[in-house]
Amino acid sequence: MLAAPPFNPRYGRAVWSVTQILQALGKGPNLSHASPEDLERARLRGQLYHKAAHFLGEGDLLKSSIDPKIAPFLEAKQKWIALSGARIVACEVKVESARWGYVGTLDSAAFLGGVRVLVDDKTGAVFDKEFCELQLGAYAVAWDEQHHREPVGGLIGLHLRDDETFRSHLFNALAAKAKWLRELGKFKEGGQANKEEGIEKGGD
Repeated sequence: MLAAPPFNPRYGRAVWSVTQILQALGKGPNLSHASPEDLERARLRGQLYHKAAHFLGEGDLLKSSIDPKIAPFLEAKQKWIALSGARIVACEVKVESARWGYVGTLDSAAFLGGVRVLVDDKTGAVFDKEFCELQLGAYAVAWDEQHHREPVGGLIGLHLRDDETFRSHLFNALAAKAKWLRELGKFKEGGQANKEEGIEKGGD
């Protein structure tokens, strides 16, 4: 098991989230050039987008309720759904690995060509492929632990852009899960000790 986790307000208890673990390991896009104002705007945009995307996936999104700041990203997501033929079956799904001691919230689960895939949406200007693969690998490990008869067959990172376009990144589920478990092993060995002060509370 991991070291004693901090209290995570999103989950209402002391537990490590996938994002916290990756942050502790120094993973993620380099945002050192971004101003605090830009980071806050990006955070709020992400929150607005994910709330709206949840309704989009459920088929309950009202166009009149869409904030103009996130409209291009939602349009890009709708284009991906239409072009890929993906069928969204669950949105904002909380997953947990009791074996490894972490939690996370994946954006959506879908069927693509008859294959069950987990999808993570990114609306930032920078798409960190390694971070996204590790994040999805973590979700896949937890999902498979909780859904023995419904294993994950593929992982997709969607980079949604403000010009209403997207780029889809397909990851091999087995490889991503193996990479995540290697990084998790580093964290368990004490990788969090030197960077714990920089971990955001909550997350995922």
